[in-house]
Amino acid sequence: TRVQSAVRRLRPLEPESGGALAQAYVDPGTAINEIAGRIGNVEQRMVDTEERVADGERVVARVAEDVTNLNRLHDRGVESEPTVPTRPERPEEEEDENRKELFRGFRGC
Repeated sequence: TRVQSAVRRLRPLEPESGGALAQAYVDPGTAINEIAGRIGNVEQRMVDTEERVADGERVVARVAEDVTNLNRLHDRGVESEPTVPTRPERPEEEEDENRKELFRGFRGC
């Protein structure tokens, strides 16, 4: 398998002082340690991914429950205030002043 092919693979080394090229087998211990490290990284990423999926599932369940509750309120004719803060309504003049101040020094304003 991959471990055996990594161990059997030959790699060229830098020329020795005598000028001859030397080749050496890959150290099996080093190859095993590298593969074990890669496996550890993959396992850690899998755990992280599973945690993110679980968090996402909790959020989806919470949103589904909120939607169900809002549907019940709507069926009863109860209007609820939005729980998410919305942008306050501002007069057009104030918005233009804010835009001018924000983009002061840029061309086109």
